[in-house]
Amino acid sequence: MQTDSSLPSSDANRPTDDHLLEELAALTGLFSPEVLWHTEEKLDELTEQEELAKKAKPALNPDIPTSL
Repeated sequence: MQTDSSLPSSDANRPTDDHLLEELAALTGLFSPEVLWHTEEKLDELTEQEELAKKAKPALNPDIPTSL
């Protein structure tokens, strides 16, 4: 693997792949705090709805007939 000091001068200022990915993410807003916060809030809401649905659904007992 070549280091920056061993690269030809034309490649010395060339950004690394990681740098390009970070720059792309910043430009597209993928890692913006607002997007992360919104995603976490949505996940919290879905988790809460799932828990409420589990509590609302009665536990089925195979020993109790459902039709009378």
